[in-house]
Amino acid sequence: MMKHLYLLIVLLVTCFSIQAKNSYSEFTQESSLMIIDSVVCDIFIDGVAIPNFTPLDTVYDVVIPSSGTLPIVTFGFCNNITLDTAMITHAVGIPGTSTFYLSTSAGAVTYYINWGPAPPSPIATLDSVYTDAGFFCSSGNPMGIAVEGSVMAIELGDTASSLVNLIIVPTDTNATYVVSGSGTVAPYGTIIITVTAEDEVSTEVYEVIIFTYCPLSIGENIQNTVTISPVPASDIINIGFDQLTEGTVRLVDIFGRRLVEKEIIAESEISFDVSSYASGIYFIELMVAGRKVMSEKLVIE
Repeated sequence: MMKHLYLLIVLLVTCFSIQAKNSYSEFTQESSLMIIDSVVCDIFIDGVAIPNFTPLDTVYDVVIPSSGTLPIVTFGFCNNITLDTAMITHAVGIPGTSTFYLSTSAGAVTYYINWGPAPPSPIATLDSVYTDAGFFCSSGNPMGIAVEGSVMAIELGDTASSLVNLIIVPTDTNATYVVSGSGTVAPYGTIIITVTAEDEVSTEVYEVIIFTYCPLSIGENIQNTVTISPVPASDIINIGFDQLTEGTVRLVDIFGRRLVEKEIIAESEISFDVSSYASGIYFIELMVAGRKVMSEKLVIE
């Protein structure tokens, strides 16, 4: 026969675990009323059945977050049994016990649910970070990034001069964080985010590096990736890469005009002949995937 489900609303919470007769129980099995077998076939906590439920076990312990409220408790009655009267005494706090007296067409029974606090969370990770200036190098997103590592990078462009403000979202809402370090553009700055878990023991440290232009890889300073020699130059300049690089290298003057450019495909070094250009200040720019990732000053004598 179909079970009949009667809803006994206590309060609402979204995260808990269930176990039988734990050490913090206020009531024990011996204090419960005698029960006629097979009156109640299931007890549900927020729709989740109590594991290994048996009708003669009338005391259950449920662990919920210390900052949470009590969940919804429902009973599944066996066969065609109907509920005549339900009297509920709510727990006044956590830890605490809720009492459910059920009078049915097949007899009466009292269940006790002891609510206990869960231990503080050890989660100290970040879910996402948002910026009010520039964009994240790994995603190109000007708003936010899902945090997958401990190092992030933000590109602001060569005209920015203000500090970067971050909106930080911990994975666990009970975790706290402290922001330190400099987010200035020139010289490049670093923002340190230190997250402390609810247990006040577990910590994670994240680094946000501010660049004028995004480096070739997150957290890698572009000046350590590309070398230009000789400086100053008079005829041939050599541009070397610490890793094989694909993109476009170009020489521009102080007005931003492109004088010469070369496509590079998995190369570690290229050369330019600058002997025909007048003495002055120029710039070597590296473009990768259509984005300028480096701009270095070059003096030609």
